[in-house]
Amino acid sequence: EHVLQLVFARDLDIDEIVKFNAAIRWGESFCAKQEERDLKTVLQQLVNKIQFHLIKPRELIQVVYPTGVVPDHKLIVALAFQADPRSVEGIKGSPCPRAHSVTLRYPNFCL
Repeated sequence: EHVLQLVFARDLDIDEIVKFNAAIRWGESFCAKQEERDLKTVLQQLVNKIQFHLIKPRELIQVVYPTGVVPDHKLIVALAFQADPRSVEGIKGSPCPRAHSVTLRYPNFCL
């Protein structure tokens, strides 16, 4: 658990896919020690700390998506940002202004 805290420390320059894989390994270990624990539930708070838009699209599709622990809308927003940063608001580096945001099935998109 201490290693996981170190991996998620804000002042360390660690790739987001490394953080994700560390979270998965920790979560699987935690769930193995607990009875009837859901990995997705266990990792919910850690998933919110990962900047998925910084993970390569191929890794999002081949590594992250198959785990089932990341909500689809987070992956869609990450991929949309990578395709066109102006299409998404609320992500650091996105030029999309809040004034033009619309609420769709997948939040945080704008026109």
